[in-house]
Amino acid sequence: MKQIINGVERSVVTADNLSDFKASDIDDTSNPSFYGFLNKGGSYYILRMDSSANTFRYFRDSSNYEGGWVDRKNKSYQIYSIVF
Repeated sequence: MKQIINGVERSVVTADNLSDFKASDIDDTSNPSFYGFLNKGGSYYILRMDSSANTFRYFRDSSNYEGGWVDRKNKSYQIYSIVF
């Protein structure tokens, strides 16, 4: 399913198809920790876990996982209900 948000067409990800994403990378060497998930179509999300603040925040995009992972510390993370 596609949705237009602020003039940009995006694939809609639902809880039902989050199982299509598979763990791809982990960076847990410091706080916050980052976990990268990728699906067959190239869409991905990164989970940021901050153990000091006891929070989980998410970033997602539809392509360029490799570049997104490299730049993971500079992404704008949001709560689950906003990202998905």
